[in-house]
Amino acid sequence: MEKQDFEKLLLKASFSCMVCDGSIEKNELDLIRTLFQASSFNEIQNVDDVMNQFINEINQKGKDFLRLFLRELKQADLSLEEEISLIDFSLKTIYSDFDVKYNEIKFFKTIRSYLKITNEAILEAFPSNDIFLEKSFQLIKEKLPSIEQFLENDIITDNYLEKLHDEYFTNTSLPQFEAISTFNVAFMDSMKEN
Repeated sequence: MEKQDFEKLLLKASFSCMVCDGSIEKNELDLIRTLFQASSFNEIQNVDDVMNQFINEINQKGKDFLRLFLRELKQADLSLEEEISLIDFSLKTIYSDFDVKYNEIKFFKTIRSYLKITNEAILEAFPSNDIFLEKSFQLIKEKLPSIEQFLENDIITDNYLEKLHDEYFTNTSLPQFEAISTFNVAFMDSMKEN
C-alpha cells in the first residue's frame, strides 16, 4: 500500500478505535498525536487537522463512518508489517484511556477479522499488554483486559462476523463530537521522561 494511503488508514483506525465507544478522551487524542510524532510516518503533516476532518465526517455520517472505515480496511492489501502497525496503534488507542469497554473489544475483533495475520503472530509481536501501557500504571493494568481477550477464539464463520458487525452497529450510538483543540506539549514532555 502507498505510504500516504497507509498512514491515513492507520490514523483512521486509531480514530475509529477512539470514537467506537462514543467518546473522545484527552488521553486518547494525546496518544494518537504522540504515536504519529514518534513514528517514522511523516506523510500526514497535521494530525489534528485530519482528525477534525474525521470528526466532521462522523458527525455527518454517524456509524456509517465506521462502516466505511471497515470496508476500506477490508479492501486494503496490507503487508504483515502494516497489519502489525495497525494492531499496535489500535490497541494503544483503546488502552490509552485506561477504561476498555466491551464495545471496544468487539470493534477491535471486527478490525481483526479483516486482517490476514494469525493470532500466534499477534501474540509473538505483543506478548502482553505491557507493550501498550506504561510500567507506572501497574494497578490499572491488572484491571484491563489482556491481549488474549482481544483475540479470544470465537467460532469464526461468515455468519459470526456478520452478527458481530451487525451487533456492534445496532447496539452502539455515537454522539456529535466537538472539534479537537491544539496539541498538548506537556503530554509529549511527560512521555519523554518515562
